[in-house]
Amino acid sequence: MKRVIFISCIIWVLVSLIAIPLYAESRIEAKGMVKARGNGMVNVSGSGDVEITGSGLLKTSENAVVEILEGSGEQIEPEDGGTLYINFNGKAKISGDGIYVEFNGANIILRAGGHGTVTLTGTGLYIMGGVIGYWNPVEKTIIIFSPSEG
Repeated sequence: MKRVIFISCIIWVLVSLIAIPLYAESRIEAKGMVKARGNGMVNVSGSGDVEITGSGLLKTSENAVVEILEGSGEQIEPEDGGTLYINFNGKAKISGDGIYVEFNGANIILRAGGHGTVTLTGTGLYIMGGVIGYWNPVEKTIIIFSPSEG
């Protein structure tokens, strides 16, 4: 009986250790512009301006104003609305109220200003409100941002 309880406890601990990274997240709230560089997935939702550079897949909401500043990619209009750029390699400026931007890829450079949330998954660094931090594949980094005062 003791052996069964011991094995059950070991299994519970192992399952817990495996599951923790699946739910791990880091939350930061600050004022000012969010800047980030890295590889992985970046999601931005809110109101304001987003400038993103990189190689990968770019998806924007239907109400977003998208300006491709440089580069290339195949533009698709999905049935669920918005715009999708496959094999995007370049720089885009996205703006509007209540917008959503998703970028999956490499060599990402992000600048986001206004009000909203940035979610980073992958590897890289961010600068927000004078704080430099790192994002990694083990946890989601969620940054809630608003305009700086003054």
